[in-house]
Amino acid sequence: MVVVAVAALAILYYVGRHPSKEEREVLTQTEALMKIGKHREAFTLLNEAIKGHPQSLPLKRQRVVICLKADNPEWAFVSYKELLLKSESVAASKQPGKRKEPEFRKRDPILVECLADPDPVVRACAAKVLSSVKDDAAVAPLAKALRDSETNVRRAAANALGELRARKAVQPLMASLSDESWFVRGEAAQALGKIGDSQAIPNLVKLLDEKDSYVRGNATDALRALVVDDKSRAIFAQALASELGADGKKGSGDQVLIGLLGSPDDKVRRKAIWGLAVCKSPGAVPEIRKLVLEGSTLADQCLAALALGTYGDTNNLELLVSILKDTSKPRELRGAAQASCQEILRQNPDFKIDPKTAP
Repeated sequence: MVVVAVAALAILYYVGRHPSKEEREVLTQTEALMKIGKHREAFTLLNEAIKGHPQSLPLKRQRVVICLKADNPEWAFVSYKELLLKSESVAASKQPGKRKEPEFRKRDPILVECLADPDPVVRACAAKVLSSVKDDAAVAPLAKALRDSETNVRRAAANALGELRARKAVQPLMASLSDESWFVRGEAAQALGKIGDSQAIPNLVKLLDEKDSYVRGNATDALRALVVDDKSRAIFAQALASELGADGKKGSGDQVLIGLLGSPDDKVRRKAIWGLAVCKSPGAVPEIRKLVLEGSTLADQCLAALALGTYGDTNNLELLVSILKDTSKPRELRGAAQASCQEILRQNPDFKIDPKTAP
């Protein structure tokens, strides 16, 4: 019996006491105002009510819901933080001679509950706010929201899972890479890059041919963020080689990509150059340097020059500076060489360069 009583008290503390008659009237009035779209009036009414009932969790929760209804994630976040504020800690901090910082409860279920609200505006806005709230309990509901009927909700859920760095959401996010909405696919790709799990690499490689530039760009950025060690480099190189139709080739992934630098297919060659730069494959540097000078097309030469910058190796500066200063070279190639020099110097801020040979 004692255990049950303690549990009951804990629940009451967490969800808040039963609202008084006055509080119930305010809740009813604000519900009516929300139904006719008068969110500002409802917000003002609640603020006044909270002044008289500063510890009322029902009123504070309702204020969060109003902000979500109004699709105002910034105010919803502020209201949520105030909902978590422990009133007794504020009172203690105001006592003479004390400078105690206000304390906050760890979480409140209102935002997660709103992910199941009938109104898609509320669901989407709740997901947006959760992207700024470090609440592990939100991961599973947000992953479920990736299958919501509304595009905006799915997009916001994908973004939130990325901000939460939720590894448990990797599989659902990989499924979202096939979403019918380009916006959701792009957000899912971005989220996977933020989470940093290399198992997503093969799925992201498949997006490199996406017709939508937003999806392609986010997939590319995500891959750059994910390819950070020997394991992820091997996964990426193998996945890209496979995507380029080189499954039957012998050797490691980067060796296969080096072999594809001689492909007659422009698209294959250029993807191989880019892939080797992402991998920073040391064995590819001589071939990439050769392409800078002898590439069959200007596009190949420019891409190879940019690839050298990605490596960040100061040994490539001499070649790039010589191209940059050779006015007989095409303007596009000299521009690529300059960008590459700047990238190398950015990666090596302490490198001392001879002013006479500076780019």
